[in-house]
Amino acid sequence: MMTCSWEPDTACLTDAWNALDPEVQDRALMLATSSLQALTYNRVGTCPITIRPCVERPNCRHGWSPFLWDGRWYNGCNKCGTSCTPMSEVDIPGPVGYIDSLLIDGQEQDLASGDWRLDNGHLLVWQGAGTSPLPSYQDLNLPDTEPGTWSITYSRSYPVGPDARLAVAYLAMEFAKACVPKQKCSLPRGVTSVVRSGVSFTVEAGLFPNGLTGIDITDQFILKWAPAGSPTRTASVFDPRMRPPRRTTGVPLRTGIGSV
Repeated sequence: MMTCSWEPDTACLTDAWNALDPEVQDRALMLATSSLQALTYNRVGTCPITIRPCVERPNCRHGWSPFLWDGRWYNGCNKCGTSCTPMSEVDIPGPVGYIDSLLIDGQEQDLASGDWRLDNGHLLVWQGAGTSPLPSYQDLNLPDTEPGTWSITYSRSYPVGPDARLAVAYLAMEFAKACVPKQKCSLPRGVTSVVRSGVSFTVEAGLFPNGLTGIDITDQFILKWAPAGSPTRTASVFDPRMRPPRRTTGVPLRTGIGSV
């Protein structure tokens, strides 16, 4: 099964889904998953990403320069990794559907131990006994498997719920029909003009006109997360004092700069 695919709820599809070849099922589920992620503006069920937080703290070890901290100006140095005071929490760009792993000095932390909690959907808080293991320094020149580094791998979207599993199953079934000869499917074909019983009407071109699939159950799920007229991105506040965490997107290509 593909990475980050949604587990479909095929109970209502009876034997039609089970009769499909496994390769057709996987391909249809891949198409349905990526389609619903896009149609909900990536607010549901996206793949995990890895970030390298860099929390800035005042320090003068590297010379003097003015910097802004907590709304006040200081004459000092403001560089990533200049303070060794452990933090008790870290603000993760949300929403946080789930945290896959937390690495500190290359060692994976046990998030199920009861020592951690998530506040407000985006604050990872240390509540264990003793000093917080969250460091305020980060050597970004090293991979996150080395000492002096830390990283968080998480899904920046809401988790896949029962309604999502049902929606992806119905959409996957229609994609599967499109892969099988002589099967009728409900997906739009991009028809622009239709005349029925003397009545003419127009259908917008594209596979998903107006961001909907034409499948009632699937469209109800889409409209739940992407109501008509909703913005593609949620509003956010920019804080010039804070440096956003660095996100790991891949490794350099052998033929040039890039990621895979």
